[in-house]
Amino acid sequence: MRTALRESRAAAPSPLRCRRLSPLLVAALLLAIAFSAHADVGGELSPLERAVGRRPYNLDARRELADAYDAAGFIEEAIAQRLTIIEQDPGDAEAPARINQLLARRAPRWLPEAAARIAPFARAPFDITLAGPDGARPSTGRFLLVAPPAVSEDGQRDPLHGWPFAQSQYAYAWDAAASRWVLKIRAHAGAGTDAQLLGSALRALVSFYHTALVYLRRDPTATSEPVDMWLTDQGSPGARSIGNNIYLYAASTPRTPAEWLREIAHEYGHIALPGVGGFTISDDPWADGDLGELLFVKWLAACHPESVGQELASCRPSCHPERDCHPERSEGSRRSSPAPAEREPVADPSPPTSCHRGGGAKSPDCHCEPPRLQQGDEARAAISATAQPLHLPWPIADAERIAAARRQSLIAAAAGKPDPARLKAHDTAARDYFLGLALRVEAAAGPRFLAESLSRCPRGTAPGFVKAVNALAKERGVTVW
Repeated sequence: MRTALRESRAAAPSPLRCRRLSPLLVAALLLAIAFSAHADVGGELSPLERAVGRRPYNLDARRELADAYDAAGFIEEAIAQRLTIIEQDPGDAEAPARINQLLARRAPRWLPEAAARIAPFARAPFDITLAGPDGARPSTGRFLLVAPPAVSEDGQRDPLHGWPFAQSQYAYAWDAAASRWVLKIRAHAGAGTDAQLLGSALRALVSFYHTALVYLRRDPTATSEPVDMWLTDQGSPGARSIGNNIYLYAASTPRTPAEWLREIAHEYGHIALPGVGGFTISDDPWADGDLGELLFVKWLAACHPESVGQELASCRPSCHPERDCHPERSEGSRRSSPAPAEREPVADPSPPTSCHRGGGAKSPDCHCEPPRLQQGDEARAAISATAQPLHLPWPIADAERIAAARRQSLIAAAAGKPDPARLKAHDTAARDYFLGLALRVEAAAGPRFLAESLSRCPRGTAPGFVKAVNALAKERGVTVW
């Protein structure tokens, strides 16, 4: 239920001109590159930043800069500097402890690329590849799940109830343009909640996040705060969303996998989809949540064309397309991917045709391992759920069967020429009629057409939906009804 709060790159010099550069100028250029590669805060910290830029391998200067960042509250920059210290001096004993102290303070808004390889906290990098709508080129999202070794309870209170949450896990998405991991989702749970359940709910939400990004080109975190998900044992079983916050109540009460997926997809639909509401005489005045559970599950299930819920290499996390999915390089033997600590960063991987669902059957030589935590300490193994073979923690088959039956029923009830008058009521019948029309639009014109039509509804109300669809169809020259 939704609660109403409602690099440009300079041309490379020619080889001839490069040979004419003096050694001093070359050295200066290399130092400039090293200086520009680290985050600059400026102001009173500028002298320290310049010192590190001039002497990038001087660990004392880098430690001083990291301490200054920490004191000023720039924990992202402080973590980046200390990760560089670990890279340059793997035996440094202070940097890992200081990084974990910062991570316990709050979730960093971004992490450097090295966080997926050498960070001292529990982490699990993985990829999600979806074929996309209308035969679009497969799109791969790179993600990093992080579990801090400890969380400051005072700093983890939800905005609605003010309840304390003792556990947190974070999801980061790779931003190729910025060359860093960007925080997208924060998941929190009380001390009594199973850490594996928290990790499973986070992975499910990450999957729906990427699905909405690929199919709708909508990222609610692009211009606002990350999404926060709160798992609590308080209340009765159910879920709600307020702003960018998702609440899962009575989290320790058993639910079927289909119900977990339905609840999370529904609440993320409220956040990711353009809001269409006004159905005040119903159990949920907003229809975008229902659209989320009906469509996100459908699109994600399309990742498993042979049998919903079965594995494909393209759907597996940590599948490294360039290294793990080339059967011609396997010399007839089944390869297993290297451990995550041995993985190299890959920018914008595109899966080869032998490994994504648009390119035929999966090769028996294409083997991709699931993500694994890169910390052995059981006290920090809070993302244990990521050991599952899919990016989804629960089978999606049952959830899609339930959603498909409801989609068919709603579409059948909304057959024929659209009647805008039926959308003027505020009851469940009007909401179901709107849902049927929206599902017809998605089936006929695609997910992105539907999203734009929804965004054109005046004041987010249903009566203007048919008019918005017709106007967009005329602009695009397509037939919808």
